[in-house]
Amino acid sequence: MTPATREESGYTLVEMLVAMFVFALVSTGFYQVLIAQSRSVDVTRKTSRVGEEARVGFNRMVRDVREADLLSAAAADGTSFTIKVNYNADGLYQNPNPNGDMEILTFAYDSTAKSITLNGEELMSEVMPVDGKQMFEFTSNALEYDWGGDGTTTWLDVDQASCASHGVTGVGNCNSTLDSGEYAHLTGVVFAIQDTDQTTDFFATAQLRNRV
Repeated sequence: MTPATREESGYTLVEMLVAMFVFALVSTGFYQVLIAQSRSVDVTRKTSRVGEEARVGFNRMVRDVREADLLSAAAADGTSFTIKVNYNADGLYQNPNPNGDMEILTFAYDSTAKSITLNGEELMSEVMPVDGKQMFEFTSNALEYDWGGDGTTTWLDVDQASCASHGVTGVGNCNSTLDSGEYAHLTGVVFAIQDTDQTTDFFATAQLRNRV
């Protein structure tokens, strides 16, 4: 009588180890893809949030300049300026006024923090000047002082108005610095801002209210 042939069944230890190794590789790749996608979503959300906050801050700054009565301080290097806005029309400039509004507003750029502040509080973060431009440029509607003939009167044009070559009295000090006596002749602010990723630019020219 011939013994019955018994078929082998199941997996060997080597086959099990190979299968576990392959499964570990596939699982690792799968989780790496999930983690990468999660990080990408987080970066996208952060970029979107920062961009939206920057846009809100930028619009606030431009709006305030357009509401301002005068420019009371300005840095020649384009890093800061101060405006006065009489929000409650009482003829005074107060911080705060009786309604709680701030009427003397100082905007300043911190190149180390890459941020713009409003009266010391952060307004725009992760920003810097557009390449080749200053963060804030100061202009005048007095085209008679446009010595360069390019259609734009800059603060430097106002400063040079009293130079001997131009012979205008009562305007500027002709010393290539932005002095307090010249602020009254400045009527606008030009903004040239971009985010630190250099993906979004914020450009605008804001004219002070009733300054013609």
